[in-house]
Amino acid sequence: MISIKLATTIGDYTYIAYLYNPGNNKFLIRKKVSLAEITEEGKYRFDYIISNNSQPIGWFALMPWKIGKKATLVLIIDRKNQGKGVATALWPHIIKKAKKKGFTKLFLEVLVDHEVARHVYRKAGFREIATVVKMEKIIAKRGQRDREKTGRLFNLGQKKA
Repeated sequence: MISIKLATTIGDYTYIAYLYNPGNNKFLIRKKVSLAEITEEGKYRFDYIISNNSQPIGWFALMPWKIGKKATLVLIIDRKNQGKGVATALWPHIIKKAKKKGFTKLFLEVLVDHEVARHVYRKAGFREIATVVKMEKIIAKRGQRDREKTGRLFNLGQKKA
């Protein structure tokens, strides 16, 4: 039987950090995150652990917007439980929790190439409103010295002449 509880313990947040492990979900943009990062982010959202017969099988969060009664929904089902209809069965529970918190509109983000999740979300009544491309640029590598601080330029990856 599926149950949902508010995440409150270190064990709950350790499980959420585990779900972010790239080995658990190939569609996550983020790399593995620490317990400290998850706990800090948890201050700004409502985290729920999803269990089946007392075993955790996923997590969802409602992240309130600063304006209006809107929230962003984040949902991760543990890899070994994906494809079993868990997300479909959860929708009434997620909607009930969102309404109880006073939200009137939910948003979520999903990668364009994650067709299975997009199908599940459409089936739950979500509609696509935008396509977003996220980009990044690494501007400093760990351990790289700042040129202005040292007064010397290091050619990373090249041997000194």
